Amino acid sequence: MALAAVICAWHRCARVSAANATKRDILLLAFIAACGCRHSQKPGPPPDGTVTGAAAKPLNSQQASNSDKPAPIESSSLNLLDELSGCEVDQLGPVVEVGTSSEVARRGYDVNSDRRTQSVDRSGGTFVRIYDRRLTHEFWLDEPMERPRITLRLVGAGATRLTVRLDKTTVGTTKLIRGEPVTRAFGPIEGIVEPGRHTVSLEFRGQSADKLEPSAEIDWIHLGQPLDGDTIPTVPTLRSLVADQNIGGVPKRSIVLRAPSSIRCPLLLTTGAHLRVSLGFWGSGAGLGEVRVIEDGQAPVALRQQKTQGGNGASWTSIDADLSQYANRIVALEFRALRASQGGKVVFGEPRIVRTETAAAPELGHARTVVIVVAAGLSRRKIPPWGPVGTLSALGHLQRDSASFQNYRSSSTVPAAVLASLLTGLSPTAHHLEDTAARLPSTVITLQQSIKQASGRTALFTGVPATFAAFGFNSGWDEIQMFSPVKDQAAAEPMLQATRWLQRELEQDDDAKRFVLVHVRGMHPPWDLTKEEVATLQPTEYGGPLEARRGGITLGRIRRQNLKSLRRLTDEDWIRLDSLTTSGFVDQVQALDQMIGLLKRRNVWQNTLFIFAGDVGAGDPPNVPFDPVGSLREDQLIVPLLVKFPGNSWSGRSVDAPVTTTDITRTVYDALGLDLPEGIVAADLAQIAASRGPVSARPQVATLGNRYASRLSNWLLFGEIGKEPSLCELYVDPACTTNHFTDHPWTARASWQWTRNELLKMKTLGAPTAREPASIDAETAAALMVWGDIDQ
Repeated sequence: MALAAVICAWHRCARVSAANATKRDILLLAFIAACGCRHSQKPGPPPDGTVTGAAAKPLNSQQASNSDKPAPIESSSLNLLDELSGCEVDQLGPVVEVGTSSEVARRGYDVNSDRRTQSVDRSGGTFVRIYDRRLTHEFWLDEPMERPRITLRLVGAGATRLTVRLDKTTVGTTKLIRGEPVTRAFGPIEGIVEPGRHTVSLEFRGQSADKLEPSAEIDWIHLGQPLDGDTIPTVPTLRSLVADQNIGGVPKRSIVLRAPSSIRCPLLLTTGAHLRVSLGFWGSGAGLGEVRVIEDGQAPVALRQQKTQGGNGASWTSIDADLSQYANRIVALEFRALRASQGGKVVFGEPRIVRTETAAAPELGHARTVVIVVAAGLSRRKIPPWGPVGTLSALGHLQRDSASFQNYRSSSTVPAAVLASLLTGLSPTAHHLEDTAARLPSTVITLQQSIKQASGRTALFTGVPATFAAFGFNSGWDEIQMFSPVKDQAAAEPMLQATRWLQRELEQDDDAKRFVLVHVRGMHPPWDLTKEEVATLQPTEYGGPLEARRGGITLGRIRRQNLKSLRRLTDEDWIRLDSLTTSGFVDQVQALDQMIGLLKRRNVWQNTLFIFAGDVGAGDPPNVPFDPVGSLREDQLIVPLLVKFPGNSWSGRSVDAPVTTTDITRTVYDALGLDLPEGIVAADLAQIAASRGPVSARPQVATLGNRYASRLSNWLLFGEIGKEPSLCELYVDPACTTNHFTDHPWTARASWQWTRNELLKMKTLGAPTAREPASIDAETAAALMVWGDIDQ
């Protein structure tokens, strides 16, 4: 073997090629291979402990070529340490830390900002002052639990006694001592507590005469067993869960767990997500950690189970787990400490969800011209690319230049509320235009006002009564024109006048920012068709009540019938309705083509942000279409969205990420280079189209007064604030006939927590405003009557 070593050394120096190798060289190379010679010493693992398969073998020509490519860069990331307030902790039973996002969501189905809630730091813990006489929490058990205990850490205040109940069983009663932090463990609950949903109730008695004094201050509640060796029961809280850990000379902000315990965090992942985390052990000895995925109806999937050593020579073990298969599914990512030497802890360093890309997406240039066309009453299945091009060729051409957003969902089923959200970037809950008799408050900041403050010019052309001046849409524009359906004006007239305004503006050839919003009739009645055109529609010998000019009035009358049996259309009515809506939209699309043609002739199309969207969908059978209020159904909330970005970036791209109305607002602000007003929390559609959007999706929440409908990929959570919601799986049950809120506990908890957070955010963001009633003049009332929104 010594000879082989010498030969290997010679071989490293001699550059023998296959083309000029002699017979002696070939024999020598065969001898080298037989001796197990390697060109270089096998590399060891990187300092952080990561081992890759490629490190153990030389690169082939393809790999060498790939090595010249730029290293992947993170396009989006989520630091899970920032999300721990919404995660669930378990230590031989569930732990609720009072005041966290996950805890507040367990108290019930109300949505309050809890302004009276105050946190107080005491004795190394964070206590929350409770002013209610009764506090209830829902606990969900995955497995049966034998003789569990209820333990809580609290400080007495105004109340003198506390009674604790599990469901309807009284667990115990204890005296409370004012100002003294205590950990109170009640006696074991006899028997077995079955898996499923349970309620823990805290009832305070002997309230102080001072109504401003809280009943008590509570840190945490635990349902389960204490750890062996704990003389005073302790559980993981946010204070003890997160710490800076230095292992092997490498410090990392980490989740720190005693064994056995775990923390699971809800996620709705987008495509291409990876988990990156480092596993280590704090203390002497060793531990066993695990990362796994939890999903309703599926067995837990272990992504990695890893032994880890502490003491001298300890190091981090890096984990990079591909989560792509869990995209668009509600799952929990669970970090578990399975075993640990006495006094030691399993450590999960810097856990993050990331998405990478091999090259940075091109930066989007600013636009000088922004055009938004919103069409009323569209049925998405009739609009390309979701439906055939047919007579709508201009939309087919626009679609090729645009990104089409497959999961765009309006913020409400009230058209005026949708347009108000588009112009303000606020939810209907914040701007208070949530019904057909309210107006947009004058105190809210609108997109057109922001553009005018930047010396831009703005115009609104509307043929939809819901966005007439009576409803507050007339302020902040350089030019506004309203086209009543009562008057003898073509449905395409708003588009034609907007095109003329753009022509005058572009002839000035300056660098001013320009914004025009056009709200057209779309497929909504009355339909702008002649008697001759109507005569060619299907069915050929139609004798029903639907007429082109009085279609809105007729549908409104049917919709307002008291008997449900009379609130219906016949099969022939639906066929005629389909023909009327499609034919009535053709002239408006041709006018759209004229506008696009102008922008191209003036050489500004390339750098224009052009957006085409629906406001509220017409609705599908059997419901009477074009309901002015609607009921938050998906057939009314899902509408078309086509976005032609400056530079024609992402043209022809189909975007699956969920987006909503306020994202349009954010996109316009960013495209024009304007500062975003305070209170707008939305995504830029350009970033979404470039796959730079959030790595964990947000719920799409639509509201209508006290009701809400929250879309989370395949799941729909809907209901009324203050009542238990319903949960359905849309892909298998589009009519939502089966409620899964009880039998899909993890999906239900995560959906409600996310939805509650979103609803609370909607209430608190933006400047405080009050609902303003609309003052409807005679001309607007006549327009609404012809539109079908009000009775004659």
